[in-house]
Amino acid sequence: MQTGRVLAGVADHMKDHPEARTFLPSDAREPSQQEIVLTLQRSGAEVLLNYLPVGSKRAARMYAECAL
Repeated sequence: MQTGRVLAGVADHMKDHPEARTFLPSDAREPSQQEIVLTLQRSGAEVLLNYLPVGSKRAARMYAECAL
């Protein structure tokens, strides 16, 4: 598991929940698309699961391109 890119953002309604029960964007630097490709290649991954929320079309497309 590695930190990916936040391309779809975090839903505004998630800000109304306590920190222990919500999504908190990481302060870590987001990897470039090329870095994601290299990570997939180096890991020997044979399958990439795309489990992103509805509305994440841009992120889904980017990860599909990385996998190809």
